[in-house]
Amino acid sequence: MDFEFLSKENEQEWNDFCLINDSAWFRHTTFWMKYILDCREDSNSRNLSFLVRQNNKVVAIVPLISQYIYSDRDFDEFANYDTPIPIWAIKNDNQDIQRERLVKEIYSFIDKLRQENGIKIARFFIDPLIKTDIYNQFDDFNLLPFGFSLDMKTTTVIDLRNGIDVVLRDMRKGHKADIKSVFRDGGFRVDIFDKDNLSDYDASMGVFQKIHFIDSGRKTRSEASWKDTYDWIKMGYGFLVLIWHNELQKYVAGAWFMLYKDRAYYGSYATIDSSLLKGRVGYAVQGEAMRYMIEHGVTTYETGWNYYTCNFKEKEIDSKILSISKYKKGFGGKEYPLFTFIKAFDD
Repeated sequence: MDFEFLSKENEQEWNDFCLINDSAWFRHTTFWMKYILDCREDSNSRNLSFLVRQNNKVVAIVPLISQYIYSDRDFDEFANYDTPIPIWAIKNDNQDIQRERLVKEIYSFIDKLRQENGIKIARFFIDPLIKTDIYNQFDDFNLLPFGFSLDMKTTTVIDLRNGIDVVLRDMRKGHKADIKSVFRDGGFRVDIFDKDNLSDYDASMGVFQKIHFIDSGRKTRSEASWKDTYDWIKMGYGFLVLIWHNELQKYVAGAWFMLYKDRAYYGSYATIDSSLLKGRVGYAVQGEAMRYMIEHGVTTYETGWNYYTCNFKEKEIDSKILSISKYKKGFGGKEYPLFTFIKAFDD
C-alpha cells in the first residue's frame, strides 16, 4: 500500500472518491477541510490528510488536520476546529482489499504523523450521515484497539422520506404550533437560496453574515469561511434560508444547511432580534428548510449533537448549549449513538 498526501494534483480524485463511496460524507471532502482551516485562521493549522493506494487505485481517504489545542496553545491536536475529525472512508467494493490490514496500516501511518508533529490529543468520530451500515462494519472505524477511549454522545436524525405531514406530526406540539404561527398573519416571508437561484454574495450569504454578527455581538469566523459556505451553495452542497419581515422591510433571521448525497446537516441559525414573535421565527426556518429538503429528495436530516447535564463529563456545559439541544430535539426524529474516540499521548 502507498500513502499519498492530499494536494492540488489529487484533490479532484479525493472528492470523486467521496461522492461514490458510502463511508464518506461532506465532512470528508476538501471543501469542508478548507472551511475548517479558514475558520481557525491561524498559521499553525496544517492539513495532513492522505490517500491510500493499492495497485495504483485509491482504496481509502483519511482526513487529518493538526491544530493547536484551545486550552493550551503550546501543544497540538488532531481535530476539526472545535469538533473531532471524521474517521477515514474506505472503498465500497471489498474485493482485493484486506480491510483489517488496511485499517491497521492507516492507523500506523496516522501514528507516525502524530509522532513527527508532536500531537498530544487525537479526536475522531464516525459521521452519522455516511451510508455505510456502521453496526455491521464497525471494525472498519473502531479505534478502541488502538488505545482510544469511546466518548459517547447522541445525535438527532430526522427521516424525511414519509413527507412533511409525517414530519410535522412527529414534532413536539409546541414546535409545530410555533411554525404555523409565524406565517399566520402574513407578516413574514421565507426566501430560500440554492444553486439554482443564488444571488450575489452581498444579497444572500452576506445578509446572513451580518445577521449572525448582530446575533453574536462579535466576529466569530473569518471572512474566508463565510465565502466557503457561499461556494458550497453554488456547487449544490447547501442552501440558505432567510426570513423577511414585511413591516421592517428587511431580513431578520436565517440559517444555512449542508446538502450532500441526499442527506442534510443543520449549519447555524441567527436572528437580529430573539424576541420576534417570542422567538418563534427560528422554528419557521427549520420548518421551511425541511419542506425544501423533502421537495428536493433529501431523505435524512441531522439536526445536531445532543448534550446532557447528567453526563459527568459535561457538567460544565453552557446552559445555552443545553437549551439548543432541547430545542433541536423538539423537531422530532430519533436519537442515535454518536461514536466519538479520543486519546491523549505522553510521548
